[in-house]
Amino acid sequence: MKRLLLTLLLLVFTSVTAFSQNLYLRASTFNIGKKSTESTAISWGTAVPVNILIQIEENKATIFTQTKQVYRLISTTEERVGYVKYYCTNDDGINCNLIVFSLPEYPGHIYFTVEFSDYIWYYVAKKE
Repeated sequence: MKRLLLTLLLLVFTSVTAFSQNLYLRASTFNIGKKSTESTAISWGTAVPVNILIQIEENKATIFTQTKQVYRLISTTEERVGYVKYYCTNDDGINCNLIVFSLPEYPGHIYFTVEFSDYIWYYVAKKE
């Protein structure tokens, strides 16, 4: 069963990066973390329920909130089964990392993270 799940997740991420197909996620939870300037610690806020559409394309990711957020995917910096990390830039020209991953212990959930130098935006989603 684990092998089947990992194979399916690999196919999802492969389709995003290799075949240029769109991946749509529906986020149900959002949290924001503030990075400490003195250590690697992250101070997390309170998770809130949301209903947000996220679209991942070959060269951009879009988060459809009240203010549409667009991230240009510049390069893939790390990729393995159930995990892909992109170096990207937002519409304001600020560099960031975008990470999409899954955890075997939570089948069906996909985690979408936007990491800036000082903050992390964390979405829990499912494939739409």
